[in-house]
Amino acid sequence: MKVLFAVLPCLCKHHPGGNGCGKPYVTFGHYGWGEPWIRKTRCYDCDYCGPSGGAHGIEGLSPEKQDVQKWINGRGADLAQLNFPKDRCSYAIRSRLSPRFSKALELRNTGVKKDWLDCKCDFLFEIEVGTIWHEGSKGLEPRFDGDYNPEELAYVLSPTQLQEDILAQGITCPICDCDLYLMLHEGWIRAPSIGYGPKPRPYRVYYLTCYPDYEKYTPNRAIPSNEGMPPFNRHPRLASFEWASFWADNPSYPLR
Repeated sequence: MKVLFAVLPCLCKHHPGGNGCGKPYVTFGHYGWGEPWIRKTRCYDCDYCGPSGGAHGIEGLSPEKQDVQKWINGRGADLAQLNFPKDRCSYAIRSRLSPRFSKALELRNTGVKKDWLDCKCDFLFEIEVGTIWHEGSKGLEPRFDGDYNPEELAYVLSPTQLQEDILAQGITCPICDCDLYLMLHEGWIRAPSIGYGPKPRPYRVYYLTCYPDYEKYTPNRAIPSNEGMPPFNRHPRLASFEWASFWADNPSYPLR
């Protein structure tokens, strides 16, 4: 599949002088379901410009998502789930998370109310696919060598910073009215249509939940569930030293 892309000049508002560095960079324009929204105006070299120093929270999201409560209660959440590229991604994203996102929207849209113990709803929020580029024989090309570990400095959103920003807004679940917290699942996706070729790429799915506990998921053989690629976080419920791929800003969870 041929993928259309654009070469844009960097307009980073935090770059010294306020007009960006002007460096041309490649973007595929799939903001919100692949490329970070910041890529609309900011090149990779300017990820570290500004007060966040590269660990972006709310400012790294599209303008309509920066008021999180308004977004989660509005049509944007429905459209995000509708456009969610899930067919060629790792098992837990495709078969566990996606159905939960759809169920939560169904309950919200029908006005159902539940108490917290019966709710435990998850709402899709944001997606990132790691992008690493190098100068190849045909110009700028994605670099697929290495171990694809998502801890490589390819993401611009910081889950910790994003969670802090969300907590400061006091977001509540539209079904049980309890606080919503950030979680994420790290998996793999093969999606030439979003510009990364046929090889698996790190795939980060951020979502909001009123029950921020990764233990509600029972990991099934962590490595095979991630397309044969290595998972990322140790899961204390597993007797062995296998790993799982869920992240939660929870004192019981061993953050990296």
